[in-house]
Amino acid sequence: MSVGSKMATLASLNPRSSQTTFQKGRRYTGPRVHLVVSNDTVLIWAAFKDAEQAGLKPGQRVNRIDGKPALDWLKQQSEALQERGFSFSTPHQALYAACHWGLADWEGIEITFEVTTAASEEPTIKRQRNGGPNFAPIVPIFPPENLQTVGRQSYGQSADGYCYIHLRDIPGNLPQQLDQILK
Repeated sequence: MSVGSKMATLASLNPRSSQTTFQKGRRYTGPRVHLVVSNDTVLIWAAFKDAEQAGLKPGQRVNRIDGKPALDWLKQQSEALQERGFSFSTPHQALYAACHWGLADWEGIEITFEVTTAASEEPTIKRQRNGGPNFAPIVPIFPPENLQTVGRQSYGQSADGYCYIHLRDIPGNLPQQLDQILK
């Protein structure tokens, strides 16, 4: 394999690289669901709009995703993210990213969740990815109380007195936002 063809292969793994004919005009998006892993259990952390209307609810256990055990599927996604060039300092951070970014794909591509509800029912719920940019986590699982915002950034103080800043984007005026946050 030549260096040029290897570069083309790597570029095709990156969803933000130039789009192929198949992807042209489609958004890279999520199924309007965020997951969280607790020990070896995968749970729905958040479900937005039509995902919740379809039956996916926060707190439900996710047993399988696209027919595979949910934790195995997420671990596979975390490896795929790393192969695309994403870098993580710990396996836990990679798994956290897979619970959000790993669910994303091109708009319209289906994903199937097999869950256990609070009533011990086990429905299979199919979703098409149509969620806009919501595959990026919106907040930490347990944010400090009384958060304030500047632009899309949130900030506050933890119960132990530590400064907390959650950066949602990197705008041109981020230095000014940080000055305001750190006052």
